[in-house]
Amino acid sequence: MQMLLLYALVACSAVLLRYMLGLSSACLYVGKAISDTKSKTGFQDAITPPISTNIAIINWLAAVCLLGYIFWQDGIVSGGVALIGFVIVATIAGATIIPKSDSEHFLRMIYNSLANRVANYTKSNDHMRADAAAELVSRIEATFGNRLT
Repeated sequence: MQMLLLYALVACSAVLLRYMLGLSSACLYVGKAISDTKSKTGFQDAITPPISTNIAIINWLAAVCLLGYIFWQDGIVSGGVALIGFVIVATIAGATIIPKSDSEHFLRMIYNSLANRVANYTKSNDHMRADAAAELVSRIEATFGNRLT
């Protein structure tokens, strides 16, 4: 029973990992699309939702700890099964249930995150950052306006 729970946690971690990779790819896609420079990443770093990095780091640590625990507790066979299952579940999730990088789901998430940052910066009288974030919001609206409605 405990092993089934551990395997389920590994599978959940794999799905979350694939979701976070999808969000990162979406930020790259949108960041390059709204950039007027020809850099490799465009505005990817500026438009990435702030909490996503923390979630990704915590998820990676959880996955490594879970897999390490399974290897330590139940041996190389169970650990290998968990590791292979992790890769398979992440691959299947990415191919089926996780939105693609150019999806409206991720576009709206990025847009809403930036709009919230504009409001928060304005509320805290940080006008320089508010103006910079508002510029990114307007670029997203100009580039993807028809997909945001």
